Amino acid sequence: MVNFIQKLESCEFCTLFFWVFLNNHKTSKNSQANIGNLLKKQSDFYQARQHYESALSCNSATYGDYHPVTASDCINLGNILVCLKKEADAYEYYQRASDARNSFFGPEHPLTKEAEKLSEDTSLAYQDAMESGPSIVHRKCF
Repeated sequence: MVNFIQKLESCEFCTLFFWVFLNNHKTSKNSQANIGNLLKKQSDFYQARQHYESALSCNSATYGDYHPVTASDCINLGNILVCLKKEADAYEYYQRASDARNSFFGPEHPLTKEAEKLSEDTSLAYQDAMESGPSIVHRKCF
């Protein structure tokens, strides 16, 4: 399967559209997250991380750190970091998502509980990995 970014860059029009329109348009943050999702499905975790980071940066500036959209970006980024075996970094993003959702929805909301569980699971998985040494395969990586 041809990498999505390579395919975009092989077409002069698509390259121009992608870099000029999407990077400067108000929908670019959604586009960045969608491209990240596609790259994640292609197992291109490093490229996906860059797009998720871009989406998080845009959404944090637009909505603030305690908005559900920003929390979703943090979870996407956390999932990619787990795929890259960077559980300690992923924990920080999951915790950030948990704090944002708790602030927005309250502690009993299902989305808040989901983020808290991801944070807990990642913390425990990271501790186990440090003690036992085997690599962890995250269920969302495949």
